[in-house]
Amino acid sequence: MVEVGYSEGMDFLRLDAEWWLISSQDRTRFVILVKMERGLFALHFECWMMVESGRHQTGRIPHWIPCCVRDFDINEAGVVVPTMGSSELSIPYDAIFDDHD
Repeated sequence: MVEVGYSEGMDFLRLDAEWWLISSQDRTRFVILVKMERGLFALHFECWMMVESGRHQTGRIPHWIPCCVRDFDINEAGVVVPTMGSSELSIPYDAIFDDHD
């Protein structure tokens, strides 16, 4: 899933990412958010997926939560500036090809 925002703020885009990951019944496994900045030729990217929270719901069943796993900016000069993690836009193999059915 790719969500792109121009007039929508990042907080709303992040809520959209969480909604897709939680509400899609495990059919959406990776969300890319792209925020275009007004007046600048700059982009902000965030990659979201479900991650284990470190807590357990009951017994040994892990609790999964939506989380931003990577984000970076591309500034007006075209330079990629990582803000968290790597500046590479890579999608995990099982997010595309693994079938849980």
